[in-house]
Amino acid sequence: MPPCLLTHPEKFRGDVVAVARQCGMSVKQVAEGFGIVEPCLRGWLAQDDVGPGTGRAPRRPGTKSQRRPCQ
Repeated sequence: MPPCLLTHPEKFRGDVVAVARQCGMSVKQVAEGFGIVEPCLRGWLAQDDVGPGTGRAPRRPGTKSQRRPCQ
């Protein structure tokens, strides 16, 4: 398992992915804003795209409406 998956809690990863998807900022800007490296965030975004049944983290149902707005 990649180190960035081991060092960051799932909730944090989900929040960062939500911001990356909604804010219209570049992956690099979001990663820097949260203090993580860009390749780590790109991996989280890819995992979020994969979905259930693939052995990877699925998208969480209902999170779109629960995501916080960009500031």
